Amino acid sequence: MKDKMKFIEFNELKNKINKTFFKIKKYEGTVYYKLNYNSLTNLPNRNKFLETIKNKKRAIVLINIDKFKEINFYFGPQIGDELIKKVAKRLQKLKKEFNFKLFHLDIDEFALLFDDKDKNQLKEKIIKILKRLEESYDVKGNEITIRLRAGVSFDEKDYLRADVALDMAKEYKKDIFFVKEIDEDLNKYEEHLKWLRKLQWALENDKIVLFYQPIMDKNKNNVKYEGLVRLIDEKGKIITPFFFLDVAKKSRLYLEITKTIISQAVEKIKSDNVSISVNLTLEDIDDEHIRMFVFEKISELNDKSLLSIEIVESEDVRESVLVKEFLERLKKEDVSIYIDDFGSGYSNFDYLIKLTPDVVKIDGSLIKNILTDKNSEIVVKTIILFAKEMNIKTVAEFVENKEVFEKLKEMGVDYFQGYYFSPPKPDV
Repeated sequence: MKDKMKFIEFNELKNKINKTFFKIKKYEGTVYYKLNYNSLTNLPNRNKFLETIKNKKRAIVLINIDKFKEINFYFGPQIGDELIKKVAKRLQKLKKEFNFKLFHLDIDEFALLFDDKDKNQLKEKIIKILKRLEESYDVKGNEITIRLRAGVSFDEKDYLRADVALDMAKEYKKDIFFVKEIDEDLNKYEEHLKWLRKLQWALENDKIVLFYQPIMDKNKNNVKYEGLVRLIDEKGKIITPFFFLDVAKKSRLYLEITKTIISQAVEKIKSDNVSISVNLTLEDIDDEHIRMFVFEKISELNDKSLLSIEIVESEDVRESVLVKEFLERLKKEDVSIYIDDFGSGYSNFDYLIKLTPDVVKIDGSLIKNILTDKNSEIVVKTIILFAKEMNIKTVAEFVENKEVFEKLKEMGVDYFQGYYFSPPKPDV
């Protein structure tokens, strides 16, 4: 009887050990999957990609969906996820045809690894792949067309260099960018890193600040200030964004700078009861956290009309549904909308009709030449007349002397800004 009981107990213990073992194996499989595969598309993820490129050097092609944030915002995240799944499925079909390994690195970014030895043949393959991927998608009854860009590291087969090439493809609005095309830019990385360190230090030490330049009426009364970002370095030197803004835009620090200047503008309005305008770019508006932050800060103001948002005119801004919806919401909050640098090369009066801003700032390159260049004078006159018909106020930037001021007054400009009145100063 005792022997039988021992046998039964042993069997029970063995079964429990086996069950525990299988649970551990199953858990290990789950953990391995989560670490190495994307849960949305079931494709190998960034971890698997980095592990793969360690073992064998292949040409790296990074593919990114252009303006995916805008698609996500307009159609909603569920449609966005379904679109990514469809792109992934199309890529899986193409990988057999074009012979590449496929990875899903980020929500809108994929990596393709090729064994090709000929650069021109690889480029032809990428062109064909992009063309097939850009054919329209039917996502739950929505016909969606996407644009893709590719960064390629062919010679040195390095992931970071491919990532840089992808960034350059976006910046220069090219479909495909090879690392070899940006060797000069890579040589500037040391300077880039220097400015990144300066920016990091400035943000940590509250040295990203607003300087204020007055906007005057025709009687030289101060009606508003534009808040202009400046960096104060370790030696106390005042540095304009010309030197650091491009570097900031290529890092996460750029959005921190935007939050800083919005916060400072709102605090200045609250403390001094003055009217202030600040600049936002397409990069700012594209970021959901920045949009939410802007409206959170606006809610702190008793008189929201004292804040104005300036948007730099560009082709991308004109085409952006996200920008239009953002500006419409700002108007509902009683925040004024300025279109900055109008007349700088992208000008389209249809743009003003669609966005219906409160104020148009005429580009400084036209104002500087207003006394000597007849074409500049004609363009400025046209902008003024159109703005008056649309009940939009005009601001002339870069007014640098009395002669320019008098000329613009005579032409009917409403407001004026420039060194003739005052340079940007650390306080109002």
